[in-house]
Amino acid sequence: MRKIALTLFMGLLLFNPFHEKVLLLGAGNAYALDDWKQEFDDVCSKTQDAMAFTSDELRNFIQRCDAMKPLMEKLDEPQRTVNLRRLKMCRGLYSFVLELKENK
Repeated sequence: MRKIALTLFMGLLLFNPFHEKVLLLGAGNAYALDDWKQEFDDVCSKTQDAMAFTSDELRNFIQRCDAMKPLMEKLDEPQRTVNLRRLKMCRGLYSFVLELKENK
């Protein structure tokens, strides 16, 4: 039962388009959201095309992921945990594809 509740909660955090408005309470936090959210969406929305990118483009995506991490670490706890995990998976995919391309 506890596992089901946790899964539902995490699903709501990940797939609720309004989660940033619910989790952020201060104006300063809202500004921090704008700094990284658009970049995050831009970088991580292209993972399905990772195999089509050149090695230089993949390195660029990895650098952009690395640059977002300090901004995300300043967020409130629930949002920080979820989004850092998503960023880690996004970066990991680009890194994996880059390694594949360089080993060919």
